[in-house]
Amino acid sequence: MQQGQLTVERSSAEFLNIKQVADFLQLNEKKVYAMVSEGLIPATKITGKWLFPKRLVESWLLESCHGGVLTDRLLIVGSGDLLLQQALSRQQLDMQDAGLVSFSATGTRLGLAMLDRGRADVCIMHWGPAAESRVRHPALLQRYKNYRQWTLVRLFEREIGIAYRQGSPIHSVQECFAGGSRWVVRQNGSGDRRLFDEQLAIAHRSIDELNVADPVLSEMEVASSLGEGRADFGILSRACAGQFGLSFLSLGSEALDMVLPQPVYFRVLVQQLVAQFRSSALQQQAHIYGGYNFTECGAILWAP
Repeated sequence: MQQGQLTVERSSAEFLNIKQVADFLQLNEKKVYAMVSEGLIPATKITGKWLFPKRLVESWLLESCHGGVLTDRLLIVGSGDLLLQQALSRQQLDMQDAGLVSFSATGTRLGLAMLDRGRADVCIMHWGPAAESRVRHPALLQRYKNYRQWTLVRLFEREIGIAYRQGSPIHSVQECFAGGSRWVVRQNGSGDRRLFDEQLAIAHRSIDELNVADPVLSEMEVASSLGEGRADFGILSRACAGQFGLSFLSLGSEALDMVLPQPVYFRVLVQQLVAQFRSSALQQQAHIYGGYNFTECGAILWAP
């Protein structure tokens, strides 16, 4: 065993310097610097010096031992969004067949449960108003046993509200919850359903007073039900409502965040996805849709 490896193994330090990491990986320091500049290895720069979280370096190394299976594929679950789907499509087009990014719109709670069991790499979540997301989102994550291994990263804020077919204008939320109103709702555990339940309570109504169809599993299904006249009201983002030519009563903004195990955050595919949202092409598309805010895009909000 080489002396450099002995130094790392005997050290109780949580962070390693550039020389220790180079010895541990049996690489020269120049190569380690190159990997850092490309974002290939977890590192942080403090007062001009690179430091490497030992636990994350070990996790990153273990992942790299799987022949690329864990690093050239990214399975994303959770909450859907019109712009998110475009970002994923653009990323896949850029990669061609060099990697795979797939998405399943499960809703927030099911997505987090899948992440907790290791069935997915990333969960997209939203759980309340944007102004309260720094409290609400970590509070929800802490209900899952593996939350200490997760990182919470902001993607964007979007405007959310009640969508309805064009016609007589709606002036208040109370009107939407009039007795007998036909609603299309999302499944339990989704962020949109949480918002619906909250607004229902504010309106002092019971769901039994409304005409509610069986829950649907995505924003697109909500929009389709409204567009085809099978329901009068539904919770949608401004962007999705606009794409289907629906009227929109704003309920404010919510944050869409990305939850993922800490080592996964450093995967190239994750960094490419964040870069998509920062690109001029996606920003221009978001401006066309309306209701998006990218001020904190890519910010790490919480890491236990």
